[in-house]
Amino acid sequence: MKRYRVTFENIGEGYNGDYNQNDPTDQPLLRFSCEKKVGRSWEWMEDASYCTCLPETTDKKKLERYSKRIVKCLEDTDAKGESYRHELERFSWLGNGVNEP
Repeated sequence: MKRYRVTFENIGEGYNGDYNQNDPTDQPLLRFSCEKKVGRSWEWMEDASYCTCLPETTDKKKLERYSKRIVKCLEDTDAKGESYRHELERFSWLGNGVNEP
């Protein structure tokens, strides 16, 4: 049974906070958010949503691979009884050559 899921979405963020379409060096970036299955419903996890360096045009297959890695991280930290927060922070660098699949 699947206990965690990850979604990627564009909520208007860019390299320096809000995406600035007038800045040629900026681009719209994706944020990932994690949910945990509780009973029959999915609940948002606290401190489990981070902006990445992934442009909104990132290939779906690549996002699926990243999602699987993030879910694996959640499962591993859960199994060890550790906090996931700092582990998930590392994934905010996705798209910047860090934690690439």
